[in-house]
Amino acid sequence: FDRIPPQYPMTPELSLAHAFIVVLTGDLIRSERMLSRIEEACAALAPSDRREKLQSSILFVRSNLVFLNGDFAKWLAFSEGFLNNLMPDNPIYYQFDYNRREPYVRRTPLGMKGALSADTEKIAHLFTGVLESHGWDHSLMNLYVKQSLCEGYYEWNRLTECRELLVHIRNAPPAEDTMGLLVPLHTTEAKLYAAEDKFHLAHYALDEAQAAVLSGRSNLWLPPLKAVRGLLYLREGRISEARKEISALHVSVKDRPAYSRETEYLAFIRLLGRQGREAEALHLLDLLKPQAEREQQRSSIIEITSLQALLEHQRGQRRKSLQLLGHALHVGAQNGYVRTFLDEGADMYRLLKLYSNQAGQEDSLNSEALQNLDYARTLMEHFSLTDPSTAKPAMPVLPEGLNRNEMNLLRLIRQGAANKQMAAALGLSEGTIRVYLSRLYGKLGVTTRTQALVKAQSLNLLEE
Repeated sequence: FDRIPPQYPMTPELSLAHAFIVVLTGDLIRSERMLSRIEEACAALAPSDRREKLQSSILFVRSNLVFLNGDFAKWLAFSEGFLNNLMPDNPIYYQFDYNRREPYVRRTPLGMKGALSADTEKIAHLFTGVLESHGWDHSLMNLYVKQSLCEGYYEWNRLTECRELLVHIRNAPPAEDTMGLLVPLHTTEAKLYAAEDKFHLAHYALDEAQAAVLSGRSNLWLPPLKAVRGLLYLREGRISEARKEISALHVSVKDRPAYSRETEYLAFIRLLGRQGREAEALHLLDLLKPQAEREQQRSSIIEITSLQALLEHQRGQRRKSLQLLGHALHVGAQNGYVRTFLDEGADMYRLLKLYSNQAGQEDSLNSEALQNLDYARTLMEHFSLTDPSTAKPAMPVLPEGLNRNEMNLLRLIRQGAANKQMAAALGLSEGTIRVYLSRLYGKLGVTTRTQALVKAQSLNLLEE
C-alpha cells in the first residue's frame, strides 16, 4: 500500500483496508488520520448500498482503533453501533494473518501487548460471539482473539479455561497451517503441561509445532520454539539438554539483543543464571528492558524485572533485589499476572516471602507499597497450592543466600585447591577464606569439603 504513488488515488474501500492494516500494526496516530480522511470521503458519497457497506466497515476498523488505544469503556459504548447489525461482509477484515513473528499473540498489538483486565476479557467474549454469529467462527481474526484470551487465562492461572479454549482453537482448520497461530497455540499448550508437571507432553506439543514449521519451511519460527524447549529443560533440571538447545540460538553475551528475539534472549539469560554468570545475564536484561518499556510491553516488563530481582538476590544484592521485585509486583498487580511469578519456581517463592516479611515489618506503607504487599501474599497463596517446598526452581537451584564468592569456592574445591591457592585465586586472605568456607558449609548443611562437593553436585550447582 505504501508503495502506491499518490498520483494514483485509491478507492475509499482500498484506503480503508490500508488503514486497517496500519491499525493492526499498532501505528494508532497514523491510522486515526487515515480514518478521518476516509470518513470524509464516505460522507461525500450519495446514499447507496456501497455507502452503507463502507460505513459499516469504517465502524469496524474504528472499533479496533478504540480498543488498541485502551479505552475499553468507549469501545463498549461505541460497539453498539455495529455489533450484530453492521458487521462488514468483506473477508479482508477477518482473514488477515497479521502475526508474522511473535511466539505469543499477547505480545502483538491485538493482544494489547500483555495488558490484562476484566474489560479485555469481556470485550474478547463479546467480539468473538458476534463474529461466530455471523459465520466467521473459523476466521483468523476470531482465532487470534481467542488465542490471546487463552494466553491471558494461562497468565491468570485459570488453567481449566485455558485448556478448553486451546482445544477449541486447535480443532479449527486454520490452526493447522497458519504459523502465527500454530506456534503460539503449541507454546501455550507446552507451558500448560509444564505447569501440571507433565513435561513429556509439553515436549510432545513442541515436537508437533516444530514438525509443522519444518514441513512449511517457516524457519523463522524455529528459534522461539528452541527457546521454549530450552526453558522446559531448565525447569526440569536437565542442564545439558538446555545448553544444547539454547546454543543453537546463536546468541552471545556480547550481543545487543533485539526486541524481536526477546524470547530467545530470555532463555539464554536463564541459562547464564544457572551457570552463576549473573553479571552477564543482568547486562543483557539491562539492554532488553528499555526496549520493552518503549514498546509498552507489559508482559516483558514484568518478566524482565522479576528476572533482575532473582539474579540480584542470587548474587547477594538483597536490597536491590527487593526493590526490583516491588516494581514487578506493581505492574503485575495492575494486570493480575500470576504465572510469570509462579513459573519461576521455589526461588521466586522464597523471594516473595522475604519481601513480604520485610514489608510487613515497616511501620507505615504508602498505597503502592500496600498493594505490592497484598499482591505478594496473594502470589504466595498460589504457590502454596503447588507446594513450593518441593517445586523445581526455574532459576538456579541454589540454597538461599549462596553468593558469587561461595560459588567460586565450590569450583575451587572441585579443582582440589588448598586454602592458600583459593586465597590467591580470589584475592582474599587465608583467614577470610576460612570464614567463607565455614559459611558455605553452614548453608549447604555439611561439615567437610567432600560433603560440600557431593551436595553441590546433587543440586546441579557445578554445571558448566
